[in-house]
Amino acid sequence: MLKKYIKKISEGQDLNKAEMIDAMTSIMEGNVSPEQVSAFLIAMKMKKESPIEIAASAQVMMEKATKLPVHIDDVLDIVGTGGDCLNTFNISTTSAFVLCGAGVHVAKHGNRGVSSKSGSADTLEALHVNISLTPQKAAYLLKTVGITFLFAQVYHQSMKYVGPIRKELGIKTMFNILGPLSNPACPDTYVIGAYNKEMADMMIRVYQELQVKRAIVVHGENGMDEVSLNGPTYITELKDDKIISYTIQPEDFGMRSCELSDLIGGDSEENASIFMDILQGRKGPKRDAVILNSALALYAHHKADTIADGITLAKQSIDTKAALHKFEQFRELSNQEVAL
Repeated sequence: MLKKYIKKISEGQDLNKAEMIDAMTSIMEGNVSPEQVSAFLIAMKMKKESPIEIAASAQVMMEKATKLPVHIDDVLDIVGTGGDCLNTFNISTTSAFVLCGAGVHVAKHGNRGVSSKSGSADTLEALHVNISLTPQKAAYLLKTVGITFLFAQVYHQSMKYVGPIRKELGIKTMFNILGPLSNPACPDTYVIGAYNKEMADMMIRVYQELQVKRAIVVHGENGMDEVSLNGPTYITELKDDKIISYTIQPEDFGMRSCELSDLIGGDSEENASIFMDILQGRKGPKRDAVILNSALALYAHHKADTIADGITLAKQSIDTKAALHKFEQFRELSNQEVAL
């Protein structure tokens, strides 16, 4: 079923939107052999995926996904693509609660770790959060607390056809990119980390193709898929259907650079401990990294006019314990039976 597309891709030609939708639909419905899916993914990787191919794939994933029963305006997602293999702690997960404490509705779409020791799902589970929320419960938490967690395995059942193949291949494929593009809450604003500059430039064009209102894709020049506190960060921003790109450094905002080793995490238990230390007020490079990433997201969401203003708001969210309170409320309600 995929043979004609594999042939075209292997000859260096891009698939058009209709072809990519047809190919992805076949894959996500389990109508293709694992061997053909493997060949397709490797051929796409060798050719390099186009923005149209990725946008079409994301469209199919969203059509197949379980949806939230309600839509809430002005929702944000902050997530990395993974694949940087640096084993930093869960910066975007911690930032999500800082953002919630600052008044932003956050739909955190995440999964278990693939390229790191502990993904967002692993860390939240170690923090005794119920991560396997039903769509109804997830929507309730988003409305009630202002934040929710959307465990990818719950919403993307069609991924069961490609999960084992990805694991067997053991390489980054287009599905590393598709996760951040397929949040079931359909956020208005995305802040996404990419593991290289080429991917950042491609992803922002995908968001433009998908007609997303607002998106920022970041790549730390040390290889991080986050805003880096260890050197410059490349930022590419979609606003009003226009793309602008620039570079920032911690020193631009009066923050001190750190060593990459200062940002390394561990397993889910260690990352959970780091998460709590930061929300409880412990200072140091890890807190600063969370503040800088949160600040960019606050700017993206128009809660702050500038990144510098975002830093002030992020610090307030932590120092007033607003972020900690939101986490404790979220954790408690995630484990409670609620009449919906």
